[in-house]
Amino acid sequence: MDKCIYCNSTDLTRNIELGLNAEVNRFGLKYKGRLSVRNVEPVVADMCNACGSITRFHIQNKDRKWIVSKNKS
Repeated sequence: MDKCIYCNSTDLTRNIELGLNAEVNRFGLKYKGRLSVRNVEPVVADMCNACGSITRFHIQNKDRKWIVSKNKS
């Protein structure tokens, strides 16, 4: 069982959706969908209920054609 890296609690809430105050845009990782339409895969978080720390950010569907920046900075 996973534990919080900060307080060692096992009381975690998983896959909490992130959002914006103005629900106009989605926050997430960009990928190419059908017909070259750009879509966004939502980022979700796991949180420790004991100390309130975010223990992990991740996506649920990793099998996408990701749009990668060409900027090499």
